[in-house]
Amino acid sequence: MHVYAIHQAAGKLVWRSQKLPGATFRGYHPVIAPDGAVMVTVALVMSLDNIQPILFDMVKEIFGDMASWRQPPEVNAKLREMNFRQLAQPETYKRQ
Repeated sequence: MHVYAIHQAAGKLVWRSQKLPGATFRGYHPVIAPDGAVMVTVALVMSLDNIQPILFDMVKEIFGDMASWRQPPEVNAKLREMNFRQLAQPETYKRQ
């Protein structure tokens, strides 16, 4: 649960993030914005913790509803399209 930046030509590590919360990057990959910002989404660990629903709602507010293997392919395609539209908005970066 780390994100790494590798210098492509030199093949050397540029930086490594701190350990990210969650269980997996499942279904998403880090996205590099034109300004160099790196956006990462993680799948949260399901638990009985009271903060879990709050964190999940925060992620959904920024990134939209999430595609999942539990949903039909056509629903996932629509969700991904909405996610990319939302990620293209400058407000998304500000909220994050």
